[in-house]
Parts: sequence; structure tokens; C-alpha cells
Amino acid sequence: LDWATPAKAPLDQAPLDQAPLDQMEGFYQDLESLLLKIGYLYPHTAASRMAKLRRLLQRAEPNSQELAMLRGVLRQINWAIASDQPSDQSET
Repeated sequence: LDWATPAKAPLDQAPLDQAPLDQMEGFYQDLESLLLKIGYLYPHTAASRMAKLRRLLQRAEPNSQELAMLRGVLRQINWAIASDQPSDQSET
């Protein structure tokens, strides 16, 4: 099960600092907007669900690069929704 074991950073690499709070807040706003758009969140329960998601993501302590990757995922999902692309890209 070597593939299931997370890779460890080399010891000579310093850990990257956690992403700044303003970047995290922007990500949370983008995430909440997307989750409302796709129907995962409902306006009357969004605050409590987002609080749980915030706690989960804060435990991960993402750095700026990781947060940029996650924001890229959100942008791509928004683009796919706007483009109305089917989820199955295979030809029939």
C-alpha cells in the first residue's frame, strides 16, 4: 500500500507558511457561493455548514500555493457550470 502512504517532504525543505487570512476568506466566500449555486448549501443552513467546512479546512493549514490550487478548482467548476458542459466527456 505504498501508494496510499502520503509522501513526506524532504527534511531540508522548510514547511510553507499557512495562507494569509485574507486569502482564506476570499476562498471561503468563493466556496460558499459555489455551494449555494449547485444546491449543496441552502441559505437558511449555509452559515452552520460553512462553519464546519472552515474548521475542516483550517485544520489542513493550506499554504498560498495549495489555496491557489483549490481556488482554481472552484473557478473550473464555475466555468463548467456556465458552459453547461456534460460531466461525461467521452464520445458515443
